[in-house]
Amino acid sequence: MKDFNISNFVMGIAGLVIVGFTAIYIVTNQKEDVPMLKAEPIVTEQTTTYEIPKVLSGGHETVEVTVAEEVKEEKKPILSDEEIIAMVVHAEAQSEPMIGKVAVACVVYNRCDRYGLTVESVVNAKNQFAISDSYTKEDLRAVEIARDNRDLYPENMLYFRADDYHTFGSNWLPIGNHYFSLESEDNK
Repeated sequence: MKDFNISNFVMGIAGLVIVGFTAIYIVTNQKEDVPMLKAEPIVTEQTTTYEIPKVLSGGHETVEVTVAEEVKEEKKPILSDEEIIAMVVHAEAQSEPMIGKVAVACVVYNRCDRYGLTVESVVNAKNQFAISDSYTKEDLRAVEIARDNRDLYPENMLYFRADDYHTFGSNWLPIGNHYFSLESEDNK
C-alpha cells in the first residue's frame, strides 16, 4: 500500500474547495449583460469576461469564458402547395382576368405533372416564375379552380410569357397580357 501523504490530500481538498467556490461565485455574481447559461440549442458562441475572486490571495482575477447564447431565428410559416401557387399567380397575373390567373396556375400544375416535381421545386426553378410574398382570395380561388379542373387547359401547356410568345414551344393562346405556349415535339 502506498504511503499516505497528508500534504497531497490537503492540496487536493483545497483545490476542490476553490473550484466549488469559484463556480458558485460565477453563477451568483454575473454581470447584468451576461446571459445565463441555458440547456438549450447552441446557435452562436460569444466570449464573456467574468471577475472571480482569488480565494487564497484575495482580490479578483479576470477570466474569459465562452458561453452559448441562443439566437432566435424567425420561423417561416409552412405554406401549402395551393398557397405557393397563389403567390405565383399574384406576382405573374394579378391584373389579369380570372381565366388568365387559372391558366398561370395550370402551367405550374402541368410542369409538376410533366416532370414529376414538387410545386416548390417547379416554382423555385431558376428564371421560371416570379413569386410574391402574398396573395389574395381571388388568387387562391384561381388555384383551386385549376387544381379541381385540370382538363380546362391542355396538359402540355407548359409556358407563358407577358407581351409575346416564347421562342420555344408552339404558340397556343393569348389571355389578357400573357401568351401561352404548348410543349412542342422538339422540346420533349
